[in-house]
Amino acid sequence: MVFSNKFYYFHLNRYEKKIYRKFERNKWRMKNGKARIEFSYAFSWLLKWRSGTDKINDYYAEATRAYLYDNPDVFYIDQNKMYINTLARHKGIRKRTKTYMDAGANGTYYVYGYKSRLQISIIERKLRKIVRGLKRVTRGMSDYDKVKTVHDYLVNTCRYDIEFSNPNMFNIYGALIDGVCVCAGYARALKYLLDSMGIKCICIIGRGGDILERPEGHAWNYVKLEGEWYAIDVTWDDPVGDVDEIRYDYFLMGSKQITKDHLPSETYEYPELAGDRRDKVCYKL
Repeated sequence: MVFSNKFYYFHLNRYEKKIYRKFERNKWRMKNGKARIEFSYAFSWLLKWRSGTDKINDYYAEATRAYLYDNPDVFYIDQNKMYINTLARHKGIRKRTKTYMDAGANGTYYVYGYKSRLQISIIERKLRKIVRGLKRVTRGMSDYDKVKTVHDYLVNTCRYDIEFSNPNMFNIYGALIDGVCVCAGYARALKYLLDSMGIKCICIIGRGGDILERPEGHAWNYVKLEGEWYAIDVTWDDPVGDVDEIRYDYFLMGSKQITKDHLPSETYEYPELAGDRRDKVCYKL
């Protein structure tokens, strides 16, 4: 299997990949929050079947989720405000169905608070400034030290949004600009920063907590160092409240430790983590 910044892309079926690639090709246009993306008759054959519409909706939801987890820099799009639509065209007894994506009655598919492409560009410049600063600090460091520096930076500058009040709590704006987010924001921010340093990192979707009870939906990361994958959960290393402390309880964990309270989604074939031979809470501190 290929592991790259397109980790989730490689888990999509051929219809979902078409949608994902359309997002990629129209990334600049989508920054205005209301661009209509045409799929033309790409799904016309599928839509002839009774369950075709339901399948397209499912494929669209999965492709959108994959795109936004693979591309944390697309922080301004709200998946819940994007809709896939069909339009039937008749020619005699033949019917062909066009498909397109737009914001529907919402007007835009921006996350609440965003208003223009110019605003997005200004925020992107702020994010790139943070990246440049971290690159200066980590210049000449080993990949391990870079990962640790980014981990510590997020713990020091972010706090968990216990009130779920920030509309950007799921994205890198919430994590890196507001400094207030939830687990998805932490995970996307770690990936965004490590991607910029050329270190392989993916967001993991699953559940966390007491596996025998009712674990809650959760997101964390896998990072590749020295040829092996390790788990990092920055959210759980950041104490809730006014505690001024950096923890390493979930920093570079192997398979034996992380699976005690983290359960990755079975929908995806995630990389195998370092085994018991090097399984430490943190392999090097």
